[in-house]
Amino acid sequence: YNIYEEYSRLTKHSKLPAELYLRLISINCAMGHPEKAKSILTALMKKKPHLPGISTSLLKLANTYREKGMQSKYKLCLHMICTRYPDSPEAQIVRESLEGENVT
Repeated sequence: YNIYEEYSRLTKHSKLPAELYLRLISINCAMGHPEKAKSILTALMKKKPHLPGISTSLLKLANTYREKGMQSKYKLCLHMICTRYPDSPEAQIVRESLEGENVT
C-alpha cells in the first residue's frame, strides 16, 4: 500500500491494471480511509466507467462513509449506484436496503 502511494507521488500518469485500482479502493475502505478510496475511484470512473467492479467499489465506499458517520456522502454513493449502475447486483442491494428502512 505504501508502495502505491510512493508510486503515485512519483508518477504523473499511472499505468497500473484497473483491477489493482479496485483492490486499492477496497484496501483504503478497509483501513478507514474513504477519501483516498474516493480519489482512486473517481479517477477510475473517469477512465473506465463501465468496468466490472465499479459498483461494488462504490458500495464499499458508501459503507465506509456510513461507518464513519458521513451520512451525506453515504447517501450520495447509494444514489450513484442506483443511477449509474441500475442493473447491478449492488443497486438491487441498495434498493432492498432502502425499502427495508422505509418499512420500519
